[in-house]
Amino acid sequence: LVGAGRTLTRVSRLDEWSSGEHAPLIETVDQPDATNSLSFLSARTRGTPTLSWRAGRHSRVRSVTAGPVVISGNGGGRWTALSDVTSPLSIRGTSQPLSMYATNPERAIDPEWVITDSENIQLYSVKTEAGTDGYSIMTSLRIKDSRNVSVFGSTGYVQLNG
Repeated sequence: LVGAGRTLTRVSRLDEWSSGEHAPLIETVDQPDATNSLSFLSARTRGTPTLSWRAGRHSRVRSVTAGPVVISGNGGGRWTALSDVTSPLSIRGTSQPLSMYATNPERAIDPEWVITDSENIQLYSVKTEAGTDGYSIMTSLRIKDSRNVSVFGSTGYVQLNG
């Protein structure tokens, strides 16, 4: 699914549409060798996941504004410039290689990122805005029960808790 640009193409649910409670707006197949691609668009919902990504290592997400986002099952691939997630970016229960570049989950709730029971994740150039008002302290990234997770470069307010 390719749009003309994330400020020009918007995917949304009509008020009349009923796809079942908690059904994501965009959902991929749950296959390790899937080659799904999602690029140059904006997608939003309230409460339910906007994007449920379960396509594996050969998939691609590029220049997308979306939220909430859940990567699970066989979810993986290369992600570039995911922004403005507005709720925790949730990566859970996946072992497929997942590389994310220049991701910006700004204005997300605490925590901004959650990685649980996952492995083989590389994050490059993560921008966070937790605690930027000078008073509130939010968790930028929470990693739990996961392994082989690397973070290369982070900007914004960062405090290590340990």
